[in-house]
Amino acid sequence: MPELLSLAEPVPPVLATTPGAAVYQRFEQEPDVLAIAVVDAVGRPVGIVERNTFFLRMAADYGRALYAQRPIAMLMNAEPLVVEASIGLMAFTGQVLAERPSELLQGFIVTQNGLYAGIGSALSLLQATSRANRAHALEMTTLAETLKAAQVEAQAALQAKSQFLAVMSH
Repeated sequence: MPELLSLAEPVPPVLATTPGAAVYQRFEQEPDVLAIAVVDAVGRPVGIVERNTFFLRMAADYGRALYAQRPIAMLMNAEPLVVEASIGLMAFTGQVLAERPSELLQGFIVTQNGLYAGIGSALSLLQATSRANRAHALEMTTLAETLKAAQVEAQAALQAKSQFLAVMSH
């Protein structure tokens, strides 16, 4: 099973001081980005901005006027799920489903040695699981075909043996 880093999207992060208008523009220009990590000057994650929650706040009464010029730190989730890249996908999935399943909808930050490496989401986990299931299904199909061929070969050998013994006994 792959490590978490293999499914993290390398979405460029923003600094906590980035204005809300700049994040709004990023989300408009990048429609497939579900979340953007917020990092400090060194690259350590300090929060996450999830697309839908962000747009809801910006669409609220006076939302754009209030948040467009203010730092994104005002709108970010300051306690995102942060996971080290080296953790295995199965271990992570079991842990997050048991402890913080809602974080999959918000997105999570993948780090490498404590520094931002990418964004993960329920969608990326679903895609990784789907790939793993397809690979497993292909492996099982190949194994079944090999087993069937071996069975046919064994039956042919058994039939040849039976014919040989029948000829020898006469």
